[in-house]
Amino acid sequence: MRTLITLLVFCLSAVGGPKLNIPLEIEAKPNTWAKIMPDTDAKAVVYFAVDDGPQPFPNEELKTPTKMVAYMPPDNGAEQRFRYVAVGCLNDELTITEFTIVVGKGKPKPDPKPDPKPDPKPEPPEPAQPIKFVVVIEETETAVPERAAFMYSPDIQALFKSQSIVWRCADKDAVNAKGEPPPDIARFLKDAKGKALPMVYLVDAKGKTVASKAMPKTVKDFIDFVKNKGQ
Repeated sequence: MRTLITLLVFCLSAVGGPKLNIPLEIEAKPNTWAKIMPDTDAKAVVYFAVDDGPQPFPNEELKTPTKMVAYMPPDNGAEQRFRYVAVGCLNDELTITEFTIVVGKGKPKPDPKPDPKPDPKPEPPEPAQPIKFVVVIEETETAVPERAAFMYSPDIQALFKSQSIVWRCADKDAVNAKGEPPPDIARFLKDAKGKALPMVYLVDAKGKTVASKAMPKTVKDFIDFVKNKGQ
């Protein structure tokens, strides 16, 4: 599902990016196609399954490049929740948002009552965002089985799962159907030019690149790099 040759999406901060509005939770029926049409002015939207849920249908196969289509599993007698990440692209600017598709019982109704007590204290500084995405730019032709085994090592996969981190790899010469660098990874491809490959990038929940460096040599060093956010 998360193969080493799959193209990756995620780049700089979402500030100034396109409008991308998707409900936090969307209810879908089992054994049917869930269709998501966001409120967006993005040129294209790419979707990723955060967990091992139904995979989105490839965008390039759809007539509408901002739409998501995924086939939901059968009813198992319980509520099933599948998390997704959407990345909207417009003029080299990105917006990243998360949402959940709920199959089964559906979501509980939120409390409509707002908090009547305003906070008189000044707003504290925005806390540091967790690492949400790991981006790898590599030379696919020289990729070796040991590298795949490295990324799929139990310790690294356990870290990704425990912190809900999505990881993807892209070839340094990746292009789209028009022969151009895909806009959603163009900045990574540009940054990686002339550098020792593979390059690894840490991206936070708001789409900001937190750190980047040549791929660590050992599993321990890689895990420390992610856990310490490159510091």
